[in-house]
Amino acid sequence: MKERIATTGNFREAFQHNRRCLPGDDILWLRQLRAEALDQFLRLGLPTRKQESWKYTNVTSLAERRLEPISRPAKAAATILDRSVFSGEKTHRITFIDGHFSVGLSILDALPTGVTVTRFFNMVADKDEGEKMKCYLSGETSGTTIAFKALNTAFMTDGAYIHIDADVKVQQPIHLLFVSTGINDTMVNVRNLIFAEQGSEAAIIETYSSLDSGYYLTNVVTNIIANENAVVEHYKIAREGRQAVHIADTDIQQGRNSRYTSHNVALEGRLVRNNVHAVLAAENSQCTLNGLYITQGNQHVDNTLNVEHRASHTNSRQWYKGVLDDTSRGAYSSRVVVQPGAHKSDAEQTNNNLLLSNTAEADSRPQLEIYDDDVKCSHGSTVGELDKDALFYFRARGLDETVARSMLVNAFAADVLVLMKLTSVQNYLKEIITERLVKHQPQGEPL
Repeated sequence: MKERIATTGNFREAFQHNRRCLPGDDILWLRQLRAEALDQFLRLGLPTRKQESWKYTNVTSLAERRLEPISRPAKAAATILDRSVFSGEKTHRITFIDGHFSVGLSILDALPTGVTVTRFFNMVADKDEGEKMKCYLSGETSGTTIAFKALNTAFMTDGAYIHIDADVKVQQPIHLLFVSTGINDTMVNVRNLIFAEQGSEAAIIETYSSLDSGYYLTNVVTNIIANENAVVEHYKIAREGRQAVHIADTDIQQGRNSRYTSHNVALEGRLVRNNVHAVLAAENSQCTLNGLYITQGNQHVDNTLNVEHRASHTNSRQWYKGVLDDTSRGAYSSRVVVQPGAHKSDAEQTNNNLLLSNTAEADSRPQLEIYDDDVKCSHGSTVGELDKDALFYFRARGLDETVARSMLVNAFAADVLVLMKLTSVQNYLKEIITERLVKHQPQGEPL
């Protein structure tokens, strides 16, 4: 069926109706930047599947509704944290409800010296830092996801700003918690900015969850700068509402000898699109991208990764695994570019998919672009089904088929989970995955 070109007039109307209520309206440069970003978004329009980088994902339904930003923070009790707190793990936590900072649900009073965790808009409004924030907000001018970045700039409500001074080792993870109340026909645009200065180390957990199943959009832009010898362990977990659309852009810039590791997990949400762009800009930088997506019903998860090796002796590793049931669909598109002069670069891409029904679909497209001779690069992908002999073995020992399937799926997913250094996050995810698999009644015919 021919895809209809989406119009963006509803977004213009939403902006005109709400612009005075958006944070920072009293800051002249920000007000102008928002208007310019909206114009850019309206010129570009929503991406369609005619664009190669959006081949597997249709987001034009966003234009069929008038999505309004949520201008006032919702009142929230501590029970709102039940879905997102990791048992046994003490964290520094900054919490946002419908995109608005919640001081009562944040834990920021024990931050070590040399660590700043605050609202993004605190920095925007700061006389000294405002110009730097302007540069970052003005810098999104290219790439395959520029339309959503422009939309984010036009409507952003808030987000997290993290700065870790040189040589500071943060012992407790820093948790960025974003909770949606699931109000129908709304959108939340979040902007996060993270600096890890020379020789610093930190674990960052970024989670998104919902209290209801209304149709809403979460549109996130996260910039991470890992300077020389910095070590960043980054966890991102998407548990949005059943009808939610989650679009996330994560841009990473790496300095010499830096190490960045990502664990990207998508479990809930009607449509989830994770865009990751990592630039290994200096010698000996290392980037590891691990991912897990488990889909049911008519869920759709698209992981689109771009890794650029711009310097010599750089190293990147990707390992994404998908489990797909019913009529759900998962996509993995990865492009690794080794630029001229990036000799001795080493890159691997691996994508493994497990189909639990004959109506689920997995699309896998690893790509390499190599412009230097002295490199080591490889890629591979697999799509398969549950081992019938293993399933029979479990059934023969008295296990219910649903439990047996759950055990096999957990074993498949465990390869990615065990790579996480935070055992509390591992256990949290294992419990969620097991509960979902045991409770789920497949809609399609099992393979």
